[in-house]
Amino acid sequence: MKDEEDTVQHKAAELALGRIFGMLMRPTQPGDVEEYERCRCLVLDACDPLVPDWRPNWIRDRLNGAAGQ
Repeated sequence: MKDEEDTVQHKAAELALGRIFGMLMRPTQPGDVEEYERCRCLVLDACDPLVPDWRPNWIRDRLNGAAGQ
């Protein structure tokens, strides 16, 4: 059951990525921003959750070479 859900999710991500590239190949049209955001969410949801989060963690990094110390 889980494998089937993963397969469907990955197929949806492939189609969404194709849609994003298709939108890049043509002039901008009304509604492209919303369509891009929907497709982006599908792709990001299908990504491996074990991918590290590269956003800064200010609490963890506060003493690691901050300016003024």
